Amino acid sequence: MTKSLSTEARSALLLLFLVSFFNYMDRYVLSVLLPSIKADLALSDTQFGAVGTAFTISYVLLGIPFARMADQHNRKYVITAAVTIWSVMTAACGLAQNFSQLAIARGFCWCWRGRCHTAITFHYLGLFSSQLSCQSHCSFLAGRARGHHGGFYFRKLAG
Repeated sequence: MTKSLSTEARSALLLLFLVSFFNYMDRYVLSVLLPSIKADLALSDTQFGAVGTAFTISYVLLGIPFARMADQHNRKYVITAAVTIWSVMTAACGLAQNFSQLAIARGFCWCWRGRCHTAITFHYLGLFSSQLSCQSHCSFLAGRARGHHGGFYFRKLAG
């Protein structure tokens, strides 16, 4: 017997797909724009590498507290907060005037993006019955794949 997703479940899955898509697209933005960012902010290779280190440090320090937050609170609100803060921090990256501002903004951008992904993974598991979890999981993972493809396409467009 084949079951289908309700309209509410499809809407939720579409939103989760889009967040996953942009999550993975965001991973490519910095590498695509690397030459422009380095020139604009006069960053050395060491400084630019330190921006990646900012991600690692923020991810390690904030990972467990954020995971606990997703377990203790309504995941819809955690996802909403994560997407909002991630978006604000992405905008802050675009407004950065120096290395410190970029490192702080990008570190928090990546950290909240990662928290969003964790909360989404467990949120959608609770949304769908076990019979539909494979179908929904594949749809969710398609957002990742499309995000990777979009990132490569963006890189190609950027030259």
